[in-house]
Amino acid sequence: MAAPMPRQARAISSQCSPPARPSSAGQMTGEIRESRPGADPFDVIMDVPPGEDSGPWPRAGATWTVTDFGVQPTQAQVREVREVIDKGPD
Repeated sequence: MAAPMPRQARAISSQCSPPARPSSAGQMTGEIRESRPGADPFDVIMDVPPGEDSGPWPRAGATWTVTDFGVQPTQAQVREVREVIDKGPD
């Protein structure tokens, strides 16, 4: 895996589109944490497609998961967006 970008290592959080597997996310977050000076907390926010189980991502180091409907959900996705909102957090 490539070295983390210096900005990510200095930031207090990083938002990422998820890698293909949570294990890849674990490796990525581990490398960022190792590059940070000190042991300050670091949030990792993963974008997860609607309906995907978000459970593996926190175990891989993500501190937040958000449902990703894209930049602008289509009219056809409005019902799905409302269902996710009504359901609330996992």
